[in-house]
Amino acid sequence: MSAIRDGCYEIMLDKPRHFYFSTRVLDKLTDKIGGFEKLPEALSKDRSIKLLIWLLTTLLNEGAQRNAWCEQGNLEGVEVLSEDIVGLLIGVNDIPYIKEHIFKAFSYGLVGSTAPPESAPGDEPGEEKNVESG
Repeated sequence: MSAIRDGCYEIMLDKPRHFYFSTRVLDKLTDKIGGFEKLPEALSKDRSIKLLIWLLTTLLNEGAQRNAWCEQGNLEGVEVLSEDIVGLLIGVNDIPYIKEHIFKAFSYGLVGSTAPPESAPGDEPGEEKNVESG
């Protein structure tokens, strides 16, 4: 069973919370910026804070819904966070932490590990990797 079906990626904000990179999140991200592979570039542009808060909100809400569905079979009582609330949960100094954990959460959902996949999104095209043959 793949990691994306097994659970969520935990992050510490005001309390332990969970991200969940579902197909719904990937679809929304594709509509918003053209796909996950464009995220590193999109997060480096002007207004990237707005994108970061939107994505963080989307991932946190998806994680809360996923946990509720798996635990109780319905979405009753799920805390739905707004972008305004999520913006209050993080400070400017938290931005590198948040970005790091967004990419780790995606990797976890993709390959079941927080280690980056062999070809991670954001790798420069044409960049050669030093790989030992065995």
